[in-house]
Amino acid sequence: MDTQKRLLLIIDEMKELLSRAQAHVSGDNEHFANELECYLATLNSRLIEARSGYRDPIPSYSTIFKVKDFLELANDSSLTSEDGYGFPALNDKMDRSASIVPSRIGKTIVPDDATHIVWFNK
Repeated sequence: MDTQKRLLLIIDEMKELLSRAQAHVSGDNEHFANELECYLATLNSRLIEARSGYRDPIPSYSTIFKVKDFLELANDSSLTSEDGYGFPALNDKMDRSASIVPSRIGKTIVPDDATHIVWFNK
């Protein structure tokens, strides 16, 4: 799904959220506040994904590292460029346009919003 379609879906979800908010104004405000917080967190996550390159599903044959763990392994040469390559990931999607290779860790910038590195052995 392209970015424009994703954003349109998000806008539709926001309209639904506003409609539900109007319906709950006189109801149980604490329950509604919790529900609203969950919806907003979901929408925020989807907006980040829609704006970014995190579009590709993570294959089951890959290895997933937390960014911190990956950087430690790359810095101490436990993972090398001869071993494979990786891509940054956020939630359950990865960005294939931003390749990460251990030999370039000092030169390659891991995106700030990446939570994990999806690793592919050669």
